[in-house]
Amino acid sequence: MYNEIRNDINGLMQKARLIDIYRVLDLVGFVFELPGKKKLKIHTQCYIRIFDSDNTLAICTQNMFSPSPEYKKKKFKWTKVGTTLFDYAINEYRDKLYSTEVVSATFDNKDLIIRFANNMYLEILTITTKYDDLEYYEDYRIFGEDRTEEHYIV
Repeated sequence: MYNEIRNDINGLMQKARLIDIYRVLDLVGFVFELPGKKKLKIHTQCYIRIFDSDNTLAICTQNMFSPSPEYKKKKFKWTKVGTTLFDYAINEYRDKLYSTEVVSATFDNKDLIIRFANNMYLEILTITTKYDDLEYYEDYRIFGEDRTEEHYIV
């Protein structure tokens, strides 16, 4: 799958559907169901931006460190899933994000832009600079269900 991802991410993801978004601390995971029912996963630890169909920024990872409007406790812990503005926004947009298919997926340098049929789009933006030690930094990885296959790592 590594070569398919690197050489033709757009062809691979055509008509895929986003079926899950989850997070563990600051790692955000996306699960796509490809035509043929195979799964493609993306794990990110970089900036994520999701735009609504009117080009309004609706969701971004920066909101992971702010409390949800529903959070009422005095001591805020961003590490607890469900407490952040990011979690709240993902929940608010769940139906829109899960109900449409991918129309394009492209790399812009190392960034990944995924556009959906409802005119929403997801940007995964790299943050590793030329000064970072690449042995220790990873912005995102794309992989399939078969754990023995090589992962595409940026």
